[in-house]
Amino acid sequence: MKQLNKYLASLGFEKHPDKTFIGKVSRGFDWLGAWLTDKGVVGIAPRALTTTGRRSVGFMSRHVHWSKTKQARRVSDYRARWKIWGAMVGLLSSAPSYALIEVIRQAGRMLPGAFR
Repeated sequence: MKQLNKYLASLGFEKHPDKTFIGKVSRGFDWLGAWLTDKGVVGIAPRALTTTGRRSVGFMSRHVHWSKTKQARRVSDYRARWKIWGAMVGLLSSAPSYALIEVIRQAGRMLPGAFR
């Protein structure tokens, strides 16, 4: 644990104080909808795939008062944005892990405190 804390600190990160479990990276984990392993980003996380379907259905049920055309257009727009995000995850999956870390660091500079 000490080694992990040291490594995170060298990158400008720290664990959340309530962090209770850290598993083996080789088993994989979900981070912002991407599935990461010791090989880096390897694809879209299973939970993200499930969630996108639920959101589409949930959206339709919450907006039954809208016309079918408006509902379909809104869901289509959501799916188009989701595909753009999915393509970005695909691009990250072909990048080395250090490139992903750099993207996270740059985002942290734009949003101070967001990754602490």
